[in-house]
Parts: sequence; structure tokens; C-alpha cells
Amino acid sequence: MRALTIVALLAGAAGAARANGPHAATETVAPTNPVEMYNLACRKALAGDRDGAFAWLDKAVAAGFGAQATIEADTDLTSLHADARWKALLGKVKAANEPCRTRPEARQLDFWVGEWDVRDPAGHLVGRSSIQLIVNDCVVLENWTGSLGGTGKSMNFWDQAHRRWQQTWVDNRGNVLQYTGTLVGNSMRYAAEGNRLTFSPLPGHKVRQLAEQSADGGKSWTTSYDFTYSPHAGK
Repeated sequence: MRALTIVALLAGAAGAARANGPHAATETVAPTNPVEMYNLACRKALAGDRDGAFAWLDKAVAAGFGAQATIEADTDLTSLHADARWKALLGKVKAANEPCRTRPEARQLDFWVGEWDVRDPAGHLVGRSSIQLIVNDCVVLENWTGSLGGTGKSMNFWDQAHRRWQQTWVDNRGNVLQYTGTLVGNSMRYAAEGNRLTFSPLPGHKVRQLAEQSADGGKSWTTSYDFTYSPHAGK
């Protein structure tokens, strides 16, 4: 959220800067922030220097300028639209804004996305769950409704900085659980102190969720629940 806010502020700053006519300014010192890089690219385009314009646009995007709507609508860059590099530039902006959609690690839990009926080993319906991709596919959001009235949500995401998955669960009774995890084979394995969760894809487009607890520091484990997710009727 903080990074997106900064990009939004930079985009606003870019618009304000153009209103004051920065493209007419004389280039003296190489720009050091994405807004200045973007404005210099605009000046290069207006001067007919397409190579320079694309070079500085690339630098601006790499430095964090992700305001694609601004780039596409800016008439200062109209002269670049017919150049083959224009489409490639917009692709770079989209990739920078939506890295999770192409990052392999962030796609490791996609097998859990869907509308599900959830049953115990005896086949009893214990609840329903809607698992959705949100935030440009960076978050796998669980929306749980239990048959006995309990509800809860979890946010699951690949933490790029720490190179691991994280789950934060909150239910309607105020319980909060934090897990970190990794993909082992085809299964997502989460762990917290004395608890672990394993999500595994099953044949027939089903998913198993196994929850276990340990009271002896991980020497032995007992099953808390063992659920099977099946596509919701009609889905």
C-alpha cells in the first residue's frame, strides 16, 4: 500500500510539474527521481529526440514511475506512439505495476482459488469457502463460512522480501493466527508455533486442508481437522 501511495503521489506531482511548464526548462543535472526522469523524457520527445525519450522513460519506470494512464494520455509523448518501442514501454509499465501476475512464486497457491464446499472425512458439510485473488493477484483471500455460524478470513501472499509465504487469519471471535510457509512438492506448508497447515491439490479439482497441533515442541503431531474442498454445487 505504501509503495502504491508513493507512485500515486508521484503521478500527481508529475501532473502539477507539467502545469508549470518543466519541459521547457534547460537540462542541467541528470534527474534523480522518477518524476524528473519522466519530465525529461517528455522534453526529449517534444524536441524530437525519440531515443532519448525512450531511454529516460525506461529509467523512470525502473525507478518507480508506474502511472500508465498518465503516460498513455500525455500529449507530450504523442510522437512516440508510432514507434515499436512504445508498446514495449507500456508492457514494462504494466509488468512493474502487476509483478505478482508473472512471478512464479506468487502463483503457487492458485490451486486453492475457487468456490468450495468443505467436508470432513465422514463427508459432513462443515462449511463453505470462497477463495479469491485480489490486489492485482498478489493476495489469495479466503472467505470462510462455517456450518455452525463461524466466519473468518485469511490473507495469503508471497513475501518477496523474505522469500516465503505468509498467512494471516482472523475470525469473527477475534482469534488471530500468523503462519509462514513454503511450497513442498505440490503442497503449501504453513507453520506457526505449535501449529501447522498443509494445503494439497487432489485429483478431481479438489483440495485437502490438514491442520495439526503439537504440544511437545514438534516431536509429535495430532490432527486438529482434515477437510476436503470440492467445487461448490453449480460451479
